[in-house]
Parts: sequence; structure tokens; C-alpha cells
Amino acid sequence: MKDEFLLIKELLNKKNYKLTNQREIVLEVLIESNIHQNIKEIYDKIKSHNKIGLATVYRTIY
Repeated sequence: MKDEFLLIKELLNKKNYKLTNQREIVLEVLIESNIHQNIKEIYDKIKSHNKIGLATVYRTIY
């Protein structure tokens, strides 16, 4: 997981995107999953542990 995370972080830096705490949390969920998930499924995994809204997850993915 660490290698994938570092690769994504590098890509974000090249595109001048900041790796915010919210993006980091969403990326962790995506990297840990072995199946395709929609925005709502990702949000459902995150909402109980963090104060991230559905719109934040949506913006992070798109």
C-alpha cells in the first residue's frame, strides 16, 4: 500500500494538487479495496470515522 500511496502522491505533486487530509483518507480507502466502489460506498466507509462530507468525497474522486 505504501508504494501505491507514494506513487499517487508524486502524481498529485506533478499536477500541482495538494495532498490534503481528506484526499489522504479517500486514497487509503481506495487503495485498501479490491473491488470497484461508487462514491456512496466510499463515503459510507469514511463517514463514521471522519468528518468528511459526501461532497468532499465526490470532489476528491472527480
